[in-house]
Amino acid sequence: MTLPRAVRVNVGAPFPALVKGDAGIAIGRQNGIWTVGLGYMTVGLQNAPPTANYNTDYVLIYDSLQQTYIRVPLTAVASGSRTQRSVTTAPVAVLATDQILNLNLNAAGNIPLPAATQRNGVPLTFKDIGMQASTNPQTLQCAAGDQIDGLMTSLALNLNGQAITLTPANDGVNSGWLRL
Repeated sequence: MTLPRAVRVNVGAPFPALVKGDAGIAIGRQNGIWTVGLGYMTVGLQNAPPTANYNTDYVLIYDSLQQTYIRVPLTAVASGSRTQRSVTTAPVAVLATDQILNLNLNAAGNIPLPAATQRNGVPLTFKDIGMQASTNPQTLQCAAGDQIDGLMTSLALNLNGQAITLTPANDGVNSGWLRL
């Protein structure tokens, strides 16, 4: 038998008498309103994992602009774990995994930067490790629409031993690269 469309059935199913949070879940009740959320204080404590596990261990980070939590591998936040790469031939292509480029180039050239929005806040450092920048300057060239410090579309690495660190702006207001 089917019920007519105008008939509603309201069933009062009682909430369980015992409610517990577990593994980082917090349960609360105030003025008859139940809330379920993250309970940081209920998450277990552990010594720092070995560095070999940094690719497979994660932390939760709250993105206030997107109003959501994101899972980030420890390699992205752990100090001392920045990826380095030696560059001895041109043209130089910045890879998604690059963080420090140790340059030892024997000819002047341009290094195209990726769009700052593609870096997810991960900085790039360019270091003239070969002490050749005064005779073989390298020009860091922004992608279309990006600027460095809101002013420049390129920046020269032209002093021997010079290092330049560029950080993608990700504060929700500024865009492009910030020179640190």
